[in-house]
Amino acid sequence: MDLLEQLVFNGNATKDFERGDGKLKFTLATVTGENQLNLESGMEKIKGSPNFIIHTYGVKLLSYSLKKYQEKDFSKSTPEEVENFIITLSTPVVDVLSIAQADFQKECKNLLSPEVIENLSETPSTDSD
Repeated sequence: MDLLEQLVFNGNATKDFERGDGKLKFTLATVTGENQLNLESGMEKIKGSPNFIIHTYGVKLLSYSLKKYQEKDFSKSTPEEVENFIITLSTPVVDVLSIAQADFQKECKNLLSPEVIENLSETPSTDSD
């Protein structure tokens, strides 16, 4: 099932990624509205420099999105468990995951643009004069 079908029929989507000549493999999922609200609510408590707040937000957002990393399956893990794993990774790896997550969200958003939705609902018209 392609991304658009997943979004329309399942309400969310997942996508497998490979980076570094296939050595880094991971799966990301779109973030639900509930996840986004929980994340944003929790951010009220975060204090620190702007960079710290931005980095914290990125890691927390990724903790809702990361479903698999190499052979580790996070599909049944809590965001807190995933976050505890993410913070053990090197910064370049976290950056790769975060960039992929942002690009994936943008790709899904673009798939659901008004023009795409309008084209989905259009059916060939027949003239019956």
